[in-house]
Amino acid sequence: MREYRFRIFHEGRMFYKTLTGIYWETSKKCKTSGLFKASSQDNQLPIMEFTGMKDINGIKIWEGDIVKDDNGCIGEIEYDNEIAAFVYKPLSDKTQHNLFLGNKFTCFEVIGNIHQDENLTQKGA
Repeated sequence: MREYRFRIFHEGRMFYKTLTGIYWETSKKCKTSGLFKASSQDNQLPIMEFTGMKDINGIKIWEGDIVKDDNGCIGEIEYDNEIAAFVYKPLSDKTQHNLFLGNKFTCFEVIGNIHQDENLTQKGA
């Protein structure tokens, strides 16, 4: 069975969880058995999913990571709901590149994430 890996950023730390199963109730609602336990005020925390890819150093690439491509440009990994795929969005322009289909970049290096390294996403970084 495929494993789904997630993380959240909360109170200055990353928390990781692997989801190994989903079950369906008779009402046809999906249950995940409490992927992350958090107080009711924390229910708006962004959940980031593992892309299934690793960078040139063997580090897992997650949604929300800041990466450097093989041209030295910095960008962000996001999930695009319209195409149902993870994409790389360089900060230098408004384009995006599907990580799995026809990606012209062959190597990425994770250099941070949007929650702990916001300074990397600023122009001139």
